[in-house]
Amino acid sequence: MIELMTREEIAAVREQPERSSGLPARCYTDPAFYELEKERVFRRSWLGVGRAEQVSNPGDYFHHRPLRRTGDYRARQGRHH
Repeated sequence: MIELMTREEIAAVREQPERSSGLPARCYTDPAFYELEKERVFRRSWLGVGRAEQVSNPGDYFHHRPLRRTGDYRARQGRHH
């Protein structure tokens, strides 16, 4: 198994998602992490990100608001665990 994050880094993100600022910076720039992400996330199945009519012409793009993080939702609902 390829390990690109330490056990401590993984635990910090998993145990306290509402306090986490995201993954370590190198996860966004490391070519090895990118290859692993492509293999384990994007090649496993189709991922819907939008509708074809939103990008009907070459060069078209769209943006949307990101989904709420689970930790944020749980905190607002009074369920922290």
